[in-house]
Amino acid sequence: MKKFKTFCVFVLAVAVIASLSACSSKKAGITSYPYESLKSTVSKATDKKYYVSQSDRNSLEKITSAGTSRIYFDQKTYGVSIYDLNSKKLWSSLPETYRSEQPSVVSLDIVANGKIYTLSSQTDCVAQKGALYEKDKNSVTVNYSFRKSLDNGVRISLTVPVVFKTEQGVLSVSVDCGKIENEDNSDSVYVRSLSLLNYFGATSAGTDGDFLFVPDGCGAVIDTSKTADKFTPVTVPMYTSDGGKYLAKVPCFAIKSGNSAFAAVIESGDAISELTVDRAEKKDGYNRIGAVFHLTETETDKQTKTLLVSDHSYDGEIKISYRFLSGDAADYPGIASACREALTRNGVLNFSSDAEQAEMPLLLQLSGSDYAPANGKLTSLTSFNEAQEILSLLRGKGIGNMYVRYCGIFFDGPLQSSLSELKLSSALGSKSDFRDLLDYALSQNIKIFADANLVSGKDNKKSKSAVSLSGEAAAASYSGLTSFSASGNVSTRLISPDQIESSTNRIIAFGRDRNLDGISLSDAGKLLYSDFCAENGTDRQAVRSLIASESDAVSSSLSLMVDSPAVYSLKYASAAVNLPDNSEVGKLENTTAVPFLQILLHGLCDYSGKPLNLYNNFESGLLRAVEYGEIPSFVLYYKDLSNGKKSDSYYYMNSAANAQIAYQRMSAVLSGLGGKAITDHYKVKSKVYCTEYGGNISVYVNYRDTDVTVNGVTIGARDFVKVG
Repeated sequence: MKKFKTFCVFVLAVAVIASLSACSSKKAGITSYPYESLKSTVSKATDKKYYVSQSDRNSLEKITSAGTSRIYFDQKTYGVSIYDLNSKKLWSSLPETYRSEQPSVVSLDIVANGKIYTLSSQTDCVAQKGALYEKDKNSVTVNYSFRKSLDNGVRISLTVPVVFKTEQGVLSVSVDCGKIENEDNSDSVYVRSLSLLNYFGATSAGTDGDFLFVPDGCGAVIDTSKTADKFTPVTVPMYTSDGGKYLAKVPCFAIKSGNSAFAAVIESGDAISELTVDRAEKKDGYNRIGAVFHLTETETDKQTKTLLVSDHSYDGEIKISYRFLSGDAADYPGIASACREALTRNGVLNFSSDAEQAEMPLLLQLSGSDYAPANGKLTSLTSFNEAQEILSLLRGKGIGNMYVRYCGIFFDGPLQSSLSELKLSSALGSKSDFRDLLDYALSQNIKIFADANLVSGKDNKKSKSAVSLSGEAAAASYSGLTSFSASGNVSTRLISPDQIESSTNRIIAFGRDRNLDGISLSDAGKLLYSDFCAENGTDRQAVRSLIASESDAVSSSLSLMVDSPAVYSLKYASAAVNLPDNSEVGKLENTTAVPFLQILLHGLCDYSGKPLNLYNNFESGLLRAVEYGEIPSFVLYYKDLSNGKKSDSYYYMNSAANAQIAYQRMSAVLSGLGGKAITDHYKVKSKVYCTEYGGNISVYVNYRDTDVTVNGVTIGARDFVKVG
């Protein structure tokens, strides 16, 4: 950014531990500032005309037409509206009704001398006659210029250029952050965050069928036809969480209003974004969802009352694209389809040939070793010979197609203490034993995926850590695969981004040397971080792109499996495991969890959800897996840890029979559907659901304890059936 610094208090989804091989805490590119208070001050105005959009498009200036969309400009509010010809719906950047919240097209959080100021494009720009716009053939650029003297004597004078462009019916809204300038060149002024079109499509009330779509977990829809008595706004981080309960795996959101909907995709700046969700209350607020972009990272020290600010700011593009849907397509399956089209067109997703196989696979997650919760010590759970014994047992039960994710097989188990090389754990057997296992799997149509870490590992002085602003090594709390996993006793260190490529090469070499079928990356899709080891630092957006690129490099040599992945790590994956099958947002009042993530991915790759032996009720888990189009998944080990007490569901002998049942029942219905897109999903009646594939195959799932008949088809109690 020219003559202008920005920052945000963006908390990494990592813990901070003492640095071992990290950089010195006194590094170039980081500045320390004293701060008085982080209490926010918000500008206020009383003229309502700046906060509401005109609902009559004849009162607006027409900018351009492209496909089925037309852009209109409001010279009073400097907001933009889109008219969708298909639904005859006018979507606006500001709501049509005024409530005390005072909406804006753009808002900024400014920090000056340790105090936060929230600036609004409407109050601090348009009302002050500080906005200008210019038209082009198919776009309009609005320059929102903020000029303000703060109560501490600091002067703000900066411009945010926002480009609204329509092409083939798609509206794109973008900001080149490198063009944001502070003309006064004040070193004491920083932008904390930038909110872009957070009120686009916002309403003060909804009609029957209206909703907000939130990509938390598997996805959730908030019914906006019912007004909330009270609602606390929800923040949904993108890709990684700071320990909170909400988390988005895909950079998408949506609003449905009447017979129309928009599907929004964050195309640029996704890794530095989070979503804000709010609901209209009886007398105040709006039903709305939008994105906030955090451009620079900081850390605060409450004891010394200092603020560490990186001199590195994200100076790339932030961009959101909006696709407009109508009729039957204006529902969450249609929204998922529109988002998938956008993500594949932008090169984020790709089709996998493995998903088209005729026989559905069973996913077996084997734990070779793990850390005990009592003392954090590594314990062997499934040796190479014992793994072969488990596979032989399941193969004998008629399970003809298996993916095996073999975890904790390297030195120091799932944390891989050596980040400079991969060595098999001698506690699990010899290299010859491992070779015998691979030979057996090859003869039995079983694919072995060795589970490896790309960006993390246990503390080791041979490798350089990513570091926080304070110079301490960044680490994530270890979350293991089994009930035996340690909780809070061990942590995994995040490696410097400049070492990720060598990590990729190490993984590829290991797989090639042993003729492995594939590699499972345990961390590439769920750990995202910044690094301030180098001068000026490396931001999350750059690390996100690097991880995506290196994941693709692994897939060029070996089949790729990704654990609990964010969408950017999935482009060439043949399998995604442990997808969320629920949503924390979906537990809120008048909100329902929906399989949006599964609809988005089905036909692109095989995916599994929660392992079936981890459900309190195996039958309920089986029904959910069928409804969501998953492949059956189990997580097992060889050692019996029940000690004569409660039965250990991870012990392979206790779950082998259920694995056989799940495979036989699910493959009879879902085999051959792996390469087909889910075209619809809906509730038929209470506790009865239908998932449609390719437009001509329906799978009905009945959660009831009694039989039910739908369209002449009888579905047994706690059962499912395929039609077509």
